[in-house]
Amino acid sequence: MDRAQGRYVVFLDHDDRLFPDALRAAGALADRTGADVVDGKESKSDTPGWAMRDVTTDVDNAIDWIEPHPLVPMNPHKMFRTAFLRESGIRFPEGGRQIWEDIAFDIAAHARARVVSLMVSTPFYLWHRPEHDTTSATFHDDLDEYLDAVARVFRWIDEELEQPRFRELLPRFRAYQLRMRVLPLFRWDQRTEAQRDRIRAFATELLPASPRMRTGTWTRGGGSGSRWPVPAVST
Repeated sequence: MDRAQGRYVVFLDHDDRLFPDALRAAGALADRTGADVVDGKESKSDTPGWAMRDVTTDVDNAIDWIEPHPLVPMNPHKMFRTAFLRESGIRFPEGGRQIWEDIAFDIAAHARARVVSLMVSTPFYLWHRPEHDTTSATFHDDLDEYLDAVARVFRWIDEELEQPRFRELLPRFRAYQLRMRVLPLFRWDQRTEAQRDRIRAFATELLPASPRMRTGTWTRGGGSGSRWPVPAVST
């Protein structure tokens, strides 16, 4: 990042693709709006459709949006103003194997940005998912490693978004990560008794003191989503 010479930076992995005209269009939008971050229209090769489906036109500044949140999905496949990243000291976590380092990067960027523009008029990014498993498929292999990574995500959220302007956003971010990272842990048929005890202890510390969230059934996505039973975690 320190060697970047352009006004903007985009991060790509081996399975990432940019649509034709993506960089030009995003750069033009950022030049016009003064954006620190441009979140572009994106899709996955195995999932027809687009993220931000409910956004129909480009948005100059969505920094105060709550629903949909302007940086979801929480990946680094956005255009960032180079000077903004340097001045704010935003970097990916390093050292050892990193899980969900893109979430840390996006949260840090959102906490410091003043302008986040949304670009939906021009397709931006495609995740070309390979047929073979990628590194993310191994995240659940080591339960202790996984729980440590989940705890880090919640620390990043609390440390970065504990600001008056994010009063409404903070609980939504926490709820989203609970659904995405913690809820799948309660598939008891895939766990040993020792793992169940470990998960119960972890969830007891993490979940808010709400009877609805501590026992019973959670609905994935709310309302009509898949319903997964959640064993009681109270001691």
